[in-house]
Amino acid sequence: MVTSFSFYAIFIFFFLTFLPSINTAAANSKHPLFAFDLIHRDSPLSPLYNSDSTFWDKAERLYESSIARNAYIASKRRLGKSHDVNVDNFFFFLAKFSFGSPWVDVFAVIDSGSDLLWIQCNPCENRQPQTGLIYDPTKSKTYTNISCGSLNCMSDHHTYCDTNNVCGYRNYYVDGSYSYGFLGIDSVLFTNPDGSTVASYVTFGCGINNKFSSQGHLAGVLGLSATNLSLVSQLQGDGPQQFSYCLGNASDPSSKGNVIIGPYAETSGQTTLFTFDNLYHVNPIEIKVGSKSLNLSPKVFGPPGNVILDSGTIYTFLPPKVYRKLAHAIRKSIRSFKVHSIPHPRPGMLCYKGNIGRDLNGFPTVTIRFQGNAELVLERWSIFINDGKERFCLAFASTGGSIRRSIIGTMAQQFYNFGFHIDTQELSIIRSVCSIIPNPTM
Repeated sequence: MVTSFSFYAIFIFFFLTFLPSINTAAANSKHPLFAFDLIHRDSPLSPLYNSDSTFWDKAERLYESSIARNAYIASKRRLGKSHDVNVDNFFFFLAKFSFGSPWVDVFAVIDSGSDLLWIQCNPCENRQPQTGLIYDPTKSKTYTNISCGSLNCMSDHHTYCDTNNVCGYRNYYVDGSYSYGFLGIDSVLFTNPDGSTVASYVTFGCGINNKFSSQGHLAGVLGLSATNLSLVSQLQGDGPQQFSYCLGNASDPSSKGNVIIGPYAETSGQTTLFTFDNLYHVNPIEIKVGSKSLNLSPKVFGPPGNVILDSGTIYTFLPPKVYRKLAHAIRKSIRSFKVHSIPHPRPGMLCYKGNIGRDLNGFPTVTIRFQGNAELVLERWSIFINDGKERFCLAFASTGGSIRRSIIGTMAQQFYNFGFHIDTQELSIIRSVCSIIPNPTM
């Protein structure tokens, strides 16, 4: 996964279980439901679909990109406001939605740390090969520019004013990718589970000079960071400000997820508090392998808020002391299974010859418990990451330094719904099948 930094805040947000599960529900007619599906990047419905290769064929680069993202997030204290969107295919799910008038279907990467929704637009400088339609603001009957004097333009110091008094933005990425464009307003169409649709006007970034490593297959980035310019804030009604996202099974291309924005987002489950500074910070207090606690010291994760819940990092990064304890417990537990340890290019990483589904049936869970009563109970598909070649590795890594921020990555977030109460800064976590069903009151 590729990390990024910018002059505009944008950040890029995705079972096999016997635990109780829930279905996320639609809103009633008084409060429109702003929801959209997340499609697996290897699904035949995805513009990135390639029958000859899969997400797991890039396992080595998944690890390298996660290392790079972890290092970049650790540097954010020095760099200030920035974003870390992944544009190099190292993500699980894509958001699909319709934009403009007439409607154009677009696919975008989601990220729980970025705010602005931006999409690729015509006229497009530095054009790359395209596999689908591109949004053209000159052909949309509902599009309007945002002037430099508007509150939306002035809400972020990384925007700029062009010679035509149009508010612009610039995003730069560590891998050399970038997006330049301007802010505008147009309509986004959401389809409810009962088949009805609801549209809403939103402020977004219209990218006219873009360089992706995804070669034009994706239309842009949809951020879920709750700043003024994000859809999370723009689509709130008169009820409590909240949203949820649910990530399906990364190992199953047919699996889906969803994002729901508004007062009726799914926010049931066990709760913990979070803090927000364009990233969502949580406070883990215990990790168990099976029933045995790692007996962590209270300050082992650093100061409060030093752990980030991030949809843009594949691996979960832990402080060195925590990682060593976890790795030791995993080594002990795996001895009773018919797999063999094999070297990994990175010192300290645990890799084995074998198959997660065939060889690890009954492997003990890893439980991450947070302040409050929320927890993530991870089974084998979330503990290990498969590379598709009879080899799998532990989906955890060391931050490489005691002062770095830890990250709860997307492998650990599979099969769970995360509900964010923005007003109270409360996060609910519940095991979920990640489907949206109509509310009987509708």
